[in-house]
Amino acid sequence: MNFLKNNDDYYIVHREIPIHNFTSKSGVMNMEMVKLWRDYLIKVDHVLRTETSFIFVETIQDAQVLEELVEETYN
Repeated sequence: MNFLKNNDDYYIVHREIPIHNFTSKSGVMNMEMVKLWRDYLIKVDHVLRTETSFIFVETIQDAQVLEELVEETYN
């Protein structure tokens, strides 16, 4: 499993697909196909783009410190 940090957000990488797979012979990018892939892949909620590929990722939600929860529960 690969992880990725972009700005202050962390992601789980589910799939990376080269941009040319979403580009027609005339050079037009098909963003609808990118959206279809995003919706098709389980848990993927965001797509990042590099110069060469689209990265389909799952956003890691902010973590909550478990020690504080345990102390609140037992005190």
